[in-house]
Amino acid sequence: MEQKSKKILFWTIFSIVVLAIVTAGIYILFIQEKKEQEPTSDGSTQQIQFQTTKESVARAIQFDVGQADCGLVQVSKDGSFETRKDNFNILIDAGTTSNKPSQTDKKNIEDKISNSFVTNIDLIVISHLHADHIGAMTHILNSSKFTFKNTTCLFNWAEARYFGNKLSSMAKTMFNDLKKKNITLTDSNYWANLDAPKNRLVDFGDNNYFSVLGGTNVKDDNENAWSVVNRMQWMRKSILYTGDLAGTLSSEGVAVDVPKKHYSELDCDILKAPHHGSVTENSNGIPFLNKVSPNEVWISAGVSDKYTLPDGEALENYSTVHVSDANIKGTEKFGNPKSLEQIKQDLIASKPGLSEADAQKQAQKIFNAWKKCNEWVKLHPTANNNNRGFGDINCNLNTIAFKRQSRYN
Repeated sequence: MEQKSKKILFWTIFSIVVLAIVTAGIYILFIQEKKEQEPTSDGSTQQIQFQTTKESVARAIQFDVGQADCGLVQVSKDGSFETRKDNFNILIDAGTTSNKPSQTDKKNIEDKISNSFVTNIDLIVISHLHADHIGAMTHILNSSKFTFKNTTCLFNWAEARYFGNKLSSMAKTMFNDLKKKNITLTDSNYWANLDAPKNRLVDFGDNNYFSVLGGTNVKDDNENAWSVVNRMQWMRKSILYTGDLAGTLSSEGVAVDVPKKHYSELDCDILKAPHHGSVTENSNGIPFLNKVSPNEVWISAGVSDKYTLPDGEALENYSTVHVSDANIKGTEKFGNPKSLEQIKQDLIASKPGLSEADAQKQAQKIFNAWKKCNEWVKLHPTANNNNRGFGDINCNLNTIAFKRQSRYN
């Protein structure tokens, strides 16, 4: 009898132990799965709240900074940007055309921002770490014209980690200055992996917001592929900011930097053209533009024989997806109307010692690169024409109207 009792006790204890192990295993797997499902962040995960009123207005400006990017989104609580103190200011990049920008170039960007009634910069967005997107950022951070009270900086933390010691000295200096200013850092990878509407980094109330759609860990040696993608929505009108969005495409023609869960949010009224209107590295392709379906396109590019942007093929693609000529806008005139001989003579004048034969070869290459764009301009004379003027593109989101509103609201 005693032997039988011992056996029962043994099997009872054994069963309890096995049950405990199995239960613990299931719990660990559940917790692990939950961790994998929930995005993690190296920085702040706090949503920014800015309370607006029925008098509030919003606008967006794409500054003319040459072959670079610098944009501003402003929301004025009381309806008057001039008051400054009641503005919520989002600075999206502060790029320069050169890796070694002059003081004049940096001062030009500083003045453009300050003259737009900006004192405190509430949110800084760094789309990616190329000079044409961050070239003047350190200058801005150290300018006496701006304050950085309760400022947040959104960037792709995974990009900075991936490139590590390969980061430019410009990028390293910028990150040091962000820390010196005690600016709160937040990770685009965290926000882009949240489902909507949790991906709204800034909530203005009444379904107005600034959200994060892209800027994930793509593990790509091309820095453009890491670009942060944002959507500004105000009064059912929207702008899509894309940095230099490029690289490997998903099966649906969108760069893998943007999770598929956000494809419906790509639809917008105004598209800030990826990569300055380039078609290289899968930028501005028809599948992507069909997803975006914009009413208007803004192109930030400069007069440059080197880059020849916007690309004629990109302009054709905008027309193909039914963006009207009048709604294809650039910070500079499209195309290069110079003749082959003019381009050659300019090269000889700018490059002492360049032989006639080499100048002819280089000029022919530049002329051919501009050819498709020049042909498009001749067929679309009302696009980006002199009636609009050139320079900064400014849009009041309260008053602008489109024949078709974006499908996503």
